[in-house]
Amino acid sequence: CDSGFGNLLAQQLDAKGVTVFAGCLFADGSDALKLKENCSNNLHILQLDVTKDEHVKNAVKYVTNNLGDKKLWAVVNNAGIGVGTDIPSSASTDERQSGYVASLAGRLLSVFMGSYCMSKFATVAYADILRMEMMRFGISVHTIEPWIF
Repeated sequence: CDSGFGNLLAQQLDAKGVTVFAGCLFADGSDALKLKENCSNNLHILQLDVTKDEHVKNAVKYVTNNLGDKKLWAVVNNAGIGVGTDIPSSASTDERQSGYVASLAGRLLSVFMGSYCMSKFATVAYADILRMEMMRFGISVHTIEPWIF
């Protein structure tokens, strides 16, 4: 929720009175602090790098401890980063992309955005199969595809 789609979604949900647990890569960064300033006390900023197991465990614990008598209604997996470069230049095991907010890059191709588009194609495919597999448990899976965000 440091910036972009996740930040805007957190603000809109907060404005509707929803309790929001916003996982930010930099919980003390200027974007996260601005988000907190612009929202109510229903918004909680969490330090969350989804590539670090400890961050994920801490986030689960925090959310569990702060839900009170409420139930968790949704999880928006919006983690990701887009870098404009050709595919060979972006081939690094240190770069990871995940999320269910796919963007139209998962349906359209763009020169020098190959790695980003591939990650979004994969996100769409993963969400589609997860949607079918989770249906039997009564869990719905949705993919939000805004313009390239």
